[in-house]
Amino acid sequence: MTKLKTALAQLSPEKDNIEKNIATAASYIKSAAESNADLIIFPEQYFNNWDPLCTRYSREEQDGIIAALKDEASANGIAVLGSYYKAHNASENAGDNADSNAAKDGTGKENTPKENTSVFIDDCGKILAEYSKIHLFSPAGENINFVAGDRPAVCTYDGFKFGLTICYDLRFPELFLYYAEIGCNCVINQSAWAKARMEQRRILSRARAVENQYYFIGVNIAGKNPQDEYFGESNVIDPAGTAVLEADGTERLFFAEIDSECVIAVRENLPILSDRRETLYMEWRRKFIRKE
Repeated sequence: MTKLKTALAQLSPEKDNIEKNIATAASYIKSAAESNADLIIFPEQYFNNWDPLCTRYSREEQDGIIAALKDEASANGIAVLGSYYKAHNASENAGDNADSNAAKDGTGKENTPKENTSVFIDDCGKILAEYSKIHLFSPAGENINFVAGDRPAVCTYDGFKFGLTICYDLRFPELFLYYAEIGCNCVINQSAWAKARMEQRRILSRARAVENQYYFIGVNIAGKNPQDEYFGESNVIDPAGTAVLEADGTERLFFAEIDSECVIAVRENLPILSDRRETLYMEWRRKFIRKE
């Protein structure tokens, strides 16, 4: 399969109402599947309502998000890229009560170290990849209330090799270059990007696609919440920098098709990656470090 139809769910989450957000997502997943989409993507922390200052954590709520997404993916025969709060080091505690020693806040929710995590689920309800945000948004205090991830995440689905990123990661080209070097032909960025910086997102998303010669898919929150005002404008940029999709600010599903053959053609025509001089770049950095 060389072509894949994506559905970008540009939504505004409802604060402190995970059940409502899950129900809305379920309707979007069904609609995307009925439109023959192969993959539906939700914005950054849509289910929890993006909040960099969040100190709450509930294992039950987060497990409920994962279970719902797996059920909806398998029931509708469509892959889903969602997100949740993952307890830090939860994978090392799998099968145990990872939160048994967590401190409790006044609401009875566990207040425990957590990661801002994406989860890619295939059309059979199987988790293919999880990615915890590497670059936390320090201007808003996310680095205080969340634990940064330290590993890129890649998964292969329907002939595409996807790299996962979240919002602020977009400003750090090294992660995107890594994904290109290991053969990704599409990188996804789930975001809660504020309206005040929308022009920067437009520039950066196109730059990441062009410099790495793969598809860039960005899915952004729309509307307002207590943290900020968002503008939507989810987008899909092809490997040559052409916009396949540029959404407006409305809350709805947007569709775009990506084609792996396009990636191959662009890279063959302009072999940027093979023309890189990594040894030279590393030497420059070593000289700079020695001077310091």
